[in-house]
Amino acid sequence: MRWRITTLKEVSSTQTAARVLAESGSAEGTVVVAEAQTEGWGRRGRRWYSPPGGLYMTAVLRPRNGAGLIPLMAGVAVAETVRTTAGVEAELKWPNDILIGGRKVGGILAESAWSGKEAVYALLGIGVNLNNRLPPVLHEATTLSAETGREIDPQRFLAVLLEKLDQGLRLLETEPGRVLEAWRRLSSTLGHRVEVVVESGEAVRVVAVDIDPDGALVLEIGDGRRRVVSGSLRETLLLSSEADRLI
Repeated sequence: MRWRITTLKEVSSTQTAARVLAESGSAEGTVVVAEAQTEGWGRRGRRWYSPPGGLYMTAVLRPRNGAGLIPLMAGVAVAETVRTTAGVEAELKWPNDILIGGRKVGGILAESAWSGKEAVYALLGIGVNLNNRLPPVLHEATTLSAETGREIDPQRFLAVLLEKLDQGLRLLETEPGRVLEAWRRLSSTLGHRVEVVVESGEAVRVVAVDIDPDGALVLEIGDGRRRVVSGSLRETLLLSSEADRLI
């Protein structure tokens, strides 16, 4: 992949800026990076607090296959970049969160434009808390500088991340199973009892046992299994210590 990086001081969101470029025909590999966002958002329209000091980027992709696995691939790339650049054990929470010690340090937002069954383009948005300050209300979040006690070089982080994304995109074309295996190894979700809130608003407490080839979360419910394609989840608090890790 030949990355073409545009760095901006401040934008409403890199996702919006990249969409304009994608719809005007910008090549695959176009990347919009902003020092700050005024209206950054994540999945389900949730606000992404984006002051200076973090990494906020969106890449324009034109996938030939494997578009549905782009969020999982990107999560693996971010987690591996955190481990490489900061020496911190990062984990992945389905579907799009990067965690350190159970606290969120980054997130993925992937959107695709379709023509029939083919993706015209995909927007891969990535936000990572590097050296930015977080408001006290975000007690479930953390930053890499807080975890390491030192400043993180954003240029090195971006360079390593783009290299990891390049590797992941090539695997999606040739060996998507390896992307899924990497996600499983880094997962903080699989094997735990979780509460899943699906699109209908239904909350289900179950055990997350796997992800399938399409990236859906596989849940064990009674004697059967159920796939969840989209939703949100949180770990269920359990009174039994033996239920900490169920499989």
